[in-house]
Amino acid sequence: MSPIFLIQASDLEAFERDPTEFFLQQSIDREGHESRQEAEFHLVMRQFLMEIPGCEHFLRRNPVLQKQVLRAIAIAETHRVNLFATNNPNQPVRRLHEQIWVRIGEVLISHTYDLILHCEQSANMIDWTTNAIDNQPLSVFALGKSWKTRLARFLFAESGGCEPDSITLSIWSVHDDSPGTVVTLSWDAEQHEKMRTDLEQTFGKMKNPEKAVSKPDNRASAAEYRIKLDEIPEISVCRREPQE
Repeated sequence: MSPIFLIQASDLEAFERDPTEFFLQQSIDREGHESRQEAEFHLVMRQFLMEIPGCEHFLRRNPVLQKQVLRAIAIAETHRVNLFATNNPNQPVRRLHEQIWVRIGEVLISHTYDLILHCEQSANMIDWTTNAIDNQPLSVFALGKSWKTRLARFLFAESGGCEPDSITLSIWSVHDDSPGTVVTLSWDAEQHEKMRTDLEQTFGKMKNPEKAVSKPDNRASAAEYRIKLDEIPEISVCRREPQE
């Protein structure tokens, strides 16, 4: 049975940025890509939406996090998004902090969604961030072409969640210097198949480091990183069950 290589968007970005460095880092735990501020906000936001006792008291003692959570709530109110669980059958099904896995050949790809609002025939995935984002056309175009946003939309459609044309990804910025910025990205069948091709080509390069590292630098020669897929240690991925 073929071994499985675990991949996330951060790995694809690292490989695209510097293949040599990517292979050098394979023996290191690669999970800690979020900044501490970003990780804390995601955790507190999840606990707040789950209405965990004591969360509001914790936020009162942490004004920065409190301001970020309030900014997210303000965005939700502006865009008429209900963040909290409801028994109303006319409201979208809420799926909070859900991780989706999809296998392509020998590679298992995953993405964790902060919030999915799923109707019968459509879905809006919401990812929030403490980073600043620019909603100018060129910046939105670049954001839409990033591995992270493309992977989020691709995996949801590939998992059978919805047809590509029926999903959107909204990115909410709760950065301190803005009242709250939202960028919404659509998806379609053409982008979906292009993403599949890009993934397959990238995985092929990962199997052949010597070809991927076309200009070895003084760190080492490409031949030293001729690592077969089944020799690469599994990436440590935190498996979390979907929360409601």
